[in-house]
Amino acid sequence: MELHTKIHIEGHSLNANGTLKGASVFDYADVTAFSIINDKFTRFHKHIGVVTSSAKCKFLAPILGYGFIECYAEIVDCTPARITVKTLIKYRERKGLEWYDAFEGTFYFTCIDRETRKVYKLSKEEMDEIKK
Repeated sequence: MELHTKIHIEGHSLNANGTLKGASVFDYADVTAFSIINDKFTRFHKHIGVVTSSAKCKFLAPILGYGFIECYAEIVDCTPARITVKTLIKYRERKGLEWYDAFEGTFYFTCIDRETRKVYKLSKEEMDEIKK
């Protein structure tokens, strides 16, 4: 997996328990998954966009306020209809030394043609480019 984002958790993003809001954790993972597809593929193909079609996720540990998170992603599968990305978010307390797995997820993206807004089927060459 590749590191894509490192973030300091600020007070305004916490819930009443003093932990990062679950929606924020999911958003960080979704953006990280999208970012790896953009870095490896869509920025070179202006006519193709991707949208999150579904996701499976598991919250493993709370992310306490004022700590740090690192967001990792890896493209694990690609078919003509879908790109699958695994994500992992690690957490470290602000004065801690150890990183803990806090979230893992699998995100499924569908390609769309930016001009027609219809589903775009990837060619063999495009799938090979994504898997690199």
